[in-house]
Parts: sequence; structure tokens; C-alpha cells
Amino acid sequence: MTKPVKTPHPLRIRTGSSQRRRVIEALQAGSAPIDRRSLADILYYISQYAGKVNFHEYVQYPAEGESIELSDWRPFFQNSTPFVLAQFSKTSPEALEQSFLQYFNALQNNPDSQAADLLLGFVYDELFAPIARLYVIVETEKISFASRLATLIKSSLTEPLRSFIALSNASARYLCTRKQSFSAFTAYPWQLDLADTLALDACMPAAGSTAAAFESFGSQMLALFYPALGSLKEIVAATPGYVEESLVPLEKALQQKHEPHLGLLFAFLQLFRHFQGDLNQLSQKHLDFFFREAVRLAPMSADPDKIHLVFEVAKHLNHYKVKKDTSLKDGKDGLTQDIEFTLDQEIILDKAAVSDLRTLFLHPSGSPEKPYVEGVYITTAANSADGKGKPFGEDGSKNWSTLGAKFSKCILPGKNEAEVHPYARIGFVLASPVLFLQEGKRKITLTLTCSSAEDAPLVSDASCFTVLQSALSKPFYQLDDSSITKLEALFSEKALQYLETFLVHPPFLIGEEQNFISFVDAKEVTEDGEIPIFTDDEKALLKCLLYDPVSNLYVLTERPFASVIRYFRELLAVQNPYAIGFDLDTFLNRRDLVSCAPFFRSCLRDAFLKALTVSTVEQQFFNLKFSGADEWITPKPNVPGQSPYYNLEINLATPAAPVLTFTVILDPDQPAVTFYDAETLGETLDLEPVFPLVKAELNPALAVSCNKPNNQIDGYNCCLAIDPNAFDYIASAYHFFVS
Repeated sequence: MTKPVKTPHPLRIRTGSSQRRRVIEALQAGSAPIDRRSLADILYYISQYAGKVNFHEYVQYPAEGESIELSDWRPFFQNSTPFVLAQFSKTSPEALEQSFLQYFNALQNNPDSQAADLLLGFVYDELFAPIARLYVIVETEKISFASRLATLIKSSLTEPLRSFIALSNASARYLCTRKQSFSAFTAYPWQLDLADTLALDACMPAAGSTAAAFESFGSQMLALFYPALGSLKEIVAATPGYVEESLVPLEKALQQKHEPHLGLLFAFLQLFRHFQGDLNQLSQKHLDFFFREAVRLAPMSADPDKIHLVFEVAKHLNHYKVKKDTSLKDGKDGLTQDIEFTLDQEIILDKAAVSDLRTLFLHPSGSPEKPYVEGVYITTAANSADGKGKPFGEDGSKNWSTLGAKFSKCILPGKNEAEVHPYARIGFVLASPVLFLQEGKRKITLTLTCSSAEDAPLVSDASCFTVLQSALSKPFYQLDDSSITKLEALFSEKALQYLETFLVHPPFLIGEEQNFISFVDAKEVTEDGEIPIFTDDEKALLKCLLYDPVSNLYVLTERPFASVIRYFRELLAVQNPYAIGFDLDTFLNRRDLVSCAPFFRSCLRDAFLKALTVSTVEQQFFNLKFSGADEWITPKPNVPGQSPYYNLEINLATPAAPVLTFTVILDPDQPAVTFYDAETLGETLDLEPVFPLVKAELNPALAVSCNKPNNQIDGYNCCLAIDPNAFDYIASAYHFFVS
């Protein structure tokens, strides 16, 4: 039979999207405004256009007399702060970088004083000087941009400037470039010392005026240029946000400093904004017309807003009743009308409050189809950085995992990964008068019979199990054609003939289990009435032999029982290519090696029992403690070669009801087991009445990891690793016991 292709359905792995995320941005009315120009864009456009307009100025000279000079309109705007900011915002760092590289390459190709001087002049005139002039302008006009600009200069431009000055001074002395004065940079916010403005680069004298000196000079210029260029990019990006403020400064004394012609221009621009806004609403109006008139969509009725309120009772009251429909004011809307909300129902307020926030999180491991619990983690103060009460830092995010997580938001000094939350304490407590054991050597045996959540195996009928054992040879069941013949001999001639009627076009797909039940419940009509075609034993055998674990369906092949032999062989090839047989008992309890979750749970049990050597207390599944007069009493560590002080046996003979047997021995020199005292033992347990008790806590450190084919743990071939699509399976002891 051809195996179906295991291609996952594309919709199963999609996380979906909210209603807002399904809206395409390009279809929004505001995504393509007709006029998207900002104020900085318009001012820059005016300044550029001013250079194209001629201006004839009549000038009266004392000696030469009257003359006409031809100029343009740029002088009308060049000293205006809004225009200065607008022009600076259009500075192109990419163009500066390209120009710098041209000067740098010219120095590399022709290392001389002229090329070095051009490179120095470019960096000073196009990088440091414009930023210095910009700060003087915004500081003079008392624009709030001055404080942010000063911070950027101090943090990221001062050091590149120091390097540039030292290199420029040394180049003037040793490479014969022009001398440049840097005294202006002693003022705030640069605040360079006089010694900084006269400093010389230490590497220049050693090289002298040689090709090596010019090469060293170019390398140092390259090293200081890019940090300074990065700061320039940040300043350019921030500048447009302060153009609006420059039109109307914060100080009233500065609000009337604009010249008359600029005042008229700025007033026009303020009015133009209304026209620009109306123009950009055409897209929305067109969209509304399309939906209402063309598509004929009717708008939904208005829904009232809803809010969630947190009340707190006044200190002098113990409780307070707030009546239904009580009106609560919430500011004003866009039309300056009061916004009011009313209560949906009556509420009684009291002193109850949230004392702390805690989380319990089961961290998953493995694939989405076969998830495992890697560990159980808790927080005692979930709304903190480490989940234990440490406050969030001032400069970091203050969010926390509402539903819990494995990792906290706290990264300890010297670490690259976040700190892991503590393991949860999971276990049980047994209290009884029989635990009142005061002296001598005491042996305590605890037996727990559990109910398993594991699904019943597919082949649960004892008859199928017994018949197969008798039909196939032991100790390892041989996989040959004679086995098929033995199986066919177990069915009546009537049953075989009925099966053959469906094999005109083999294989015959029966389907899921419900279809299989209808199939095997078929009856033959005779003179004596309806007689079942299959006996109960034959039904059990068919359920075992026709099930295809790959497709999770029942399939009838040309030889009805050849499919199970084929599947046995495939299992054998995966587990051990050299084996001649397999353990039928194991197979019947674990029918699926790839896609069946109950099988994996069974396999996990084997992994824990065979991979972990429970020879010491630290390696036990549970840590036991008994209530003592002064402290908790724990069993002594086990000693190799001697009878263990503490042992746990897990009996899985009955998968639906595994049995846990704890055996503990307390020596005569150990304290007496007494009645539980919460104050002495430092732990509050809700016990009524109070008796001596034993506390069993699951060991959170125990885990099994199977993530590679043929992975062996302590010599045990882990069956999880046989999965051809192996994920990193890490299963904790909690997952083992909860299964």
C-alpha cells in the first residue's frame, strides 16, 4: 500500500491575524495624501525657488554713483531660523559620504599636501562647522532643540573633534597643510580646553612628510569621519520636528522677531495648512462615495464606548455601595462636550486589594504536534524584573509576562542570557497518626495507586493479544510469509471470503475506527436469520492487523494480514537493522512509533526508568521530608553496596493504574517524627486535624533529552530519537508523572 505524503496543511501552522492587521495599509485613505509635504519641505522648496527669482537692486556709491546689481531672493530668507532648520534637515549624509570618499581616494592616488588639505577642509566645512553654526542659531532663538543638540554634541561629537583638531594641527606642521583656528570650540557645548585646540597627533612626527605619513593621515581621517557622520544623521533626522517651534518661539519676546516679509509668509503658510488638509481629504471623500454610493454599504449603528474602572474605598470607610447608572465624568471630547460613563450594575466596594501577582508556567518543548513539558516555573512577584521582587531598571522596558514564562526580564552582570525563573514546588503531603515515630530504626512504606491519563492502547482485547502470541513463534517473533499463513488460519472460511469481496481494487480503505466498527459488525442473512460474519476473536484480530499507524486509518490489503508484517519489518529496520524479530508485547502496548502521543508517553516512562539511576537521594523523583520537632527530617543519602535509606519503585504492569511505592528508613540517631508545627517548620499547610506528616516534592532537575537519531542515554536507546523529524525533546519529571 502506498504511504500517504505527510505534507502539513498550510492553515495549521498559521497564527492568524487580528481584524486590524487584515486591513491593507495601501487601501487606507491616508496612505497616499495628495500633498504630503511637511512644513520643512515647503520652507526648503521656497528657499530653493528663491535662487531662481532675479532681484534688481539699485545701489548708490559715493564715487561711482548709482548702479544696478543683479541678485536673487535668497538673502531674504538665509538668516531666518525656520529656513536654516529646513535647509539643514535636507542635508544628505549619503552625499557627504560620497564626497568624502572622492577626496579620500584622491589622497590615496596622489598623497600630497594639497590632497590632504582638501580632505581636512571638506570635513571641517561640511561636518563640524555646520553643526556648530546650527547650535548657535537655535540657542540664540531659545529653541528647545538646543538642549538635545548639546547632548548629542557632548556624547558623540566631542571625541571625533578632538581627534580631528590634533590631526589638523599635526598636518599643518609636518605635511604643510593650511593652519586652522579652533578657538570657537572652547565655548559651550564643545567646551574644549585650550590644550585640546593646540594638540598634535602623536603618530605624525614619527612618520614625517612621507607616503607612509599621508597613508596614516588618511586612515585616521577615515576612522573619525564615520562616527561623526553617524551623529550628523541623527541631528538631521531630529531637525524637522523643531521647525514648527521656530515659527512661534516659546518665549514671547522672541515671537515678534520675524521680519515683516517673513511674518506675512509664515502667516500664509499657516493658512495654507487648512487648504492642504482639505486637499488631502479628497481621498477619504472619494472612498466614502465609493462605499456608500457605488457599493451601497450601510454604516453600522454607533456603539457606546466602554471603559474599565478601578475603585478604591476611602480610608475612613470599610465598604461603600455605588448604585447602578451612576454617572462618571471622563474629560471632554473634540467638541468640548463632557464625556460621561455610567455603571452597568451596582457594585459594593470593600478593602479587598491585590496583594501580589504570581504566575505558574509550563514551559513547552518539542514540536507543536507532540509537546512536552520541559519544566514548571513560578514567579512570586510577576510584575518585577526577576519575578522575585527586583524592580525594573529606569532605562529598560517594564513589561512582564502576564501568563508566565521560563526566562525573566533580568540579565545579571556578566551574563548574556536572562535569568531563569525558579522551579515550581510540585508534590503532595500525607498526614496520619501512624507517622508519629519517635525512636529506634523506623521503616516507612508509602504505596500510591495512580490513575493514568494515557489513552487506552488500540489493541486492548486480551483475546487478540493471546491469539497473536500463540500464532507467532517466540522468543522473538519471526517475520516471514509463514507468519501470514498462521494468521490466516485463525479465520473461518466465511470470514476470509467476505474480506476477499472487497479486494477487487486493493487496497480497500475502510476508514476511521467508527467505519471499522460498522465494517466488522456485518451480518450474513440466512434462513435462520442474520448471523454475524466475524466472531469476537476475529474482530479483535482485525482491529489489530488492519490498523495502519501511518495514516491512522484501517486498510484492507490484497493479503489481509500482510500489512502488519510489513509494518513490523519497518519498525525493526528503524530500531535495529540487524534484528531478526521483535518484542510483540512491547509493540501491542505501543502501536505507533512516529505519530501517536500515548506511545511517546509510554516511551518517556521507559526513558526515565532506564536512563536515570536512582541510587542517591539527589537522583530520586521525589524528595521526602518528615515533620520534626525542630526542623524537617530528610532520609540519609544512600550508600552504594548497602540497603538504601530511600527508594522509589514504579510498577507499570497495569498502564491504567501505575503504582508508586516509597520506602524510607530513619536510623535511631535521627530525630523523632512529631506532629506538624507550622511556626517551627516555617511552612503553612492547611491541615485539619493536625497530624505528623510526610512531604514529597518532585525533583525539578530530572529531565530526559532526546534530540538526535540513535541517541543513547546511559546505554539506553531512547525511542523518542527515532522520530525522523526529531525536535529537541526535553521532558521533565513533571511531564512523566502528569501523563
